[in-house]
Amino acid sequence: MYGHPVELYINSHSKVRSKLGAFLSLMIYGSCLLSFVISLIRWQNGQNLQTISSLQSFTAMELLETNQSFIYEMDSSNFYPYFSMFADFLNGTTLNYEILQPFFTQSFSYIDFNGAETQIDFEKCLNRNIAAFLMIDYDNSGPDYNKTTNYTVCLKDNTTLQMGLEVDSDQTALTSPSLVYRISKCQNSTENNNFCASEDEIAHIMKFIVVQTSIPKSIYDFNNPMNPRKRSYDNRFYKLDYSLTKTLNVALFPAFVYLDHGMIEEEYDCETIDFNMEYLNYDLNSRGQSNDILFEQHLTIGLTQQAYYRKNEKLNSILASFGGIINLLFLIGRFICNFYNRMILKYQLINIAFANLDKKEEINREYIFYLYTFFITKTKFFLDYVMLSQIITIPASIFRY
Repeated sequence: MYGHPVELYINSHSKVRSKLGAFLSLMIYGSCLLSFVISLIRWQNGQNLQTISSLQSFTAMELLETNQSFIYEMDSSNFYPYFSMFADFLNGTTLNYEILQPFFTQSFSYIDFNGAETQIDFEKCLNRNIAAFLMIDYDNSGPDYNKTTNYTVCLKDNTTLQMGLEVDSDQTALTSPSLVYRISKCQNSTENNNFCASEDEIAHIMKFIVVQTSIPKSIYDFNNPMNPRKRSYDNRFYKLDYSLTKTLNVALFPAFVYLDHGMIEEEYDCETIDFNMEYLNYDLNSRGQSNDILFEQHLTIGLTQQAYYRKNEKLNSILASFGGIINLLFLIGRFICNFYNRMILKYQLINIAFANLDKKEEINREYIFYLYTFFITKTKFFLDYVMLSQIITIPASIFRY
């Protein structure tokens, strides 16, 4: 368990390297860095957002028990409806509401939380406001800055209304303000100098009257992370009836878009709020002689809410994805270079083996030559010694005899 690993070193290196491996290493390092930078840029631009949709529907009893109210500021930036009343004759002639003032009167009113109704000023719709609401580029510095339409009317510019649902102090009632658009018969008065048309003329021209209501609606395409919201209008057309009062009740629901700005934990901020039409109720009532209202549409806030939570990637997810990319790229590089570098290793081992063999043969040759020289030297010394012994022993033998 505690054995020391054995490493083979070749030329003082524990790894066999190659130019191909060096090139792939640089490519992998560069790819990892580029991938990390791209991930950060996509995170900063919100291109990796996950959308979570939430639809909530309340009941009046639920809001009363929890004492929960919803109040919204409604202006031309988040809700800009427009209305039109015109006469469309069979010969192609069209008359706008200004020409039709002797016959019919348009009006806007606001019913607050207490049920009090007040008149609201209106004007011809400004093209710049419609373009701004539809998020279309419009030249606000040119001569068309105050250009208006000829057939549509809107609330006066910079009008702000409080809409929503509110529980009263006793928690016994739920009130909701309304924005009301009305069309009535023209009534003679000193204010209009008694210039209204007769009842027969009003009844005759009413057959050609068309009422257009255009309620804003927002569509969300979260495949486009930079600008997922698109606005348009729900256009509907109605006819007037001399003996009836047509009443439309439109319930609106708020659509929220929350954006996650947190890097570690979820931190949602409300990015946009729009109002879409939830449902429309159509009601017909017989109109008496004392009732001059021919058409009216009530806009109120309903009991439904739509929320979109755009969850952004967290830092740990980015790092985890980055680590996975690194492992994948390193695995690809290892797969490519493993076979090539193994061939280089075998080639170097073969060269080292043959180089050592040649060196060993050279050492053997030197050793044999040394032994040969040593043998010759020793043999010559022995012969010289024998000869010298014979020369010395002869006089000795003579001396003994």
